Order: sequence, then structure tokens, then C-alpha cells
Amino acid sequence: MGNPIISIIVPVYNMERYLRKCVDSLLTQTHTNLEIILVNDGSTDSSPQICDAYAAVDARVRVIHQQNAGLSAARNAGIERSTGSLIGFVDSDDFISPNMYEDLLRALEMNDADMSMCGIRHVFEEGSVHPEEVFLPRDEVVQGQGEILSRLGSADNWLWVVACNKLYRRALFQRIRYPVGKLHEDEFVIHHLLLACQKVVGIAQPLYHYLQHNAGITRSGFTVRRLDGAEAQFDRAAALLAHGLSPREAYYASSAGLMAMSKGYVHLDSSDSQYKARYGNLRQQFRQVADKLLRTDLPLVVKMRLWINRFSPYYAWRILEKPLRRIGYRP
Repeated sequence: MGNPIISIIVPVYNMERYLRKCVDSLLTQTHTNLEIILVNDGSTDSSPQICDAYAAVDARVRVIHQQNAGLSAARNAGIERSTGSLIGFVDSDDFISPNMYEDLLRALEMNDADMSMCGIRHVFEEGSVHPEEVFLPRDEVVQGQGEILSRLGSADNWLWVVACNKLYRRALFQRIRYPVGKLHEDEFVIHHLLLACQKVVGIAQPLYHYLQHNAGITRSGFTVRRLDGAEAQFDRAAALLAHGLSPREAYYASSAGLMAMSKGYVHLDSSDSQYKARYGNLRQQFRQVADKLLRTDLPLVVKMRLWINRFSPYYAWRILEKPLRRIGYRP
């Protein structure tokens, strides 16, 4: 195994309580040829000073200070300033096992893969770990665009979507950046990254430790911005179809987008002007995907669902749930 530089990008925003544990877990990696880029995204607590203190004592740590622009902008800044041939991301309230990057690198190089990924363990602020909160990929090598992209529709698709349990070859980010100002940024980007991969390897070890607490953005209340998730899914469906990949997987992505829209219908005020505008844009985006799917060889009952959803994004899946399941399709 070679000794390449791995650039680890850590967006930081008001994480003084957790930041030291995160950075310490990076500095104690068994693969030591690291470039640790801490991107202070306009923090108003002591996080900037903590970042600078680490940079002063370890030459592997670099700090970027910028005005608050969000997670995507912080990751993008790190990508653009990084120099390593390999890239990883860690959230500043999480931490990783000492051997994570060594094991991911070994799997990547032994299999000549474009991306490697490990399992995720959910930990709680008091330090407890629940056995059911461990998520593992399979020990496997997945080859070919069609097979790789199909994993986004699998039962363990969350492990494939999130950014932080992976090691990437730098070339994957040559033309790809995270969408500034969007929630669900991982959902927007992962299919574009996987479309650039010919081989992805998974290792069934929970080496990334994901902190569960109430301060995270993903646990905040449902707002119109949450509908970014629907936009990301429709974008995925369109990308799969544009690359001539499975209509079935594109259907699953569009179905996930419709489910995200239905949550908006339940949780948001349908008379709100901002919601109405966003709903109209998403409906048009779905119709464009549905029109293409209706021209594929999908089963008739799937096309019935898509046709009905062109007029109403809601409820059709409930009407057709049993027929869809009978032919092996998720509603």
C-alpha cells in the first residue's frame, strides 16, 4: 500500500463542545500522511480559536476562515484548497476510529476502486451506543455504473448517500461541488459522484461515529427548505435516465421525491406563497421525469402510478400499493 496524502475536510460551525474530540480522532489516525482542513464557517463561539490552536501545534492542520455560508460552501472551500490525491469528509461533531482511513485506503487500493466506504455507528452524547444503531455496508466490491447506482435504491442506501463514511479519489470532484444554500446536500451530489465511478468497495466495519443530538440541522423542524430533498431525488431520476441507466431505479428516485413532497403537504401551510412557488417548481420537475419514464418499458401499473401523479403527487401510491408490491416494486 502506498502512502498518499489524504485531505480530510471538516466544516466547523459553532462546535466548540465537540470539536476537540473530532480533531483528536483525526490526528491519531494510523495513516499519518494527512492534510486536515478545518473550515471555520463563520462560527461565533470559540471554534475559530480551537482550530487555530491545532494548526499552531501540528503542521498537518490547515484552517480556512470564511463568513457563514453553510455546509456545502464549507466543503467546497475545503475541496478547492486541498492538495491530497484522496479526499474525505468528517462532520465536526463526529469522530472516527483510529484505523478508519488506513482501512479505507487499503480497500481502495487493493481493489483499484474509485471510492471506499465503511459502516456508521450512532453514538449518544452521554457516550452510550445502541446495537440497533450500527449501520454496516456489505464486504463487497461493486462494479459498473448500473450496479453501483442500484445501491441508492437498496435497503442500506443511507450508507451510500452520506458523505462522511467514505474515501474518494480526487478526480471524482473534478467537476462536482456541493450545492450552496441547499439542505440534503449529500442527496444532491452522491449520484453524480457514483456516475463517475467504475468500482466502489465497502468494508463491514463501523469506523465512523455519528453523534446523535438535538442541535443538528437534520433534527430541526420541517420548513420549505426541507423540500430540497424532493428536488435532489428528481435530479437523481433525471440523471439516471440521461445516462441510459435502469428506469426502475429512476422510478424509485422519483417515488422518493414524491414522498418528500407529501411530507411538505402534511407539515407546511399550503396557502403560503413560498410553499406554493416551491410546490409548482417541484411538480414541473417531476412531470419532466415522469414523461420520460412513461416512454420506457416499466410495467403498466407503475406507469399508471406515474400518470396519476402527474396530476396529483399524493395518494396514488396508496391506491396502487398492493398491485405494485405484487410485481416486486416498492410504492
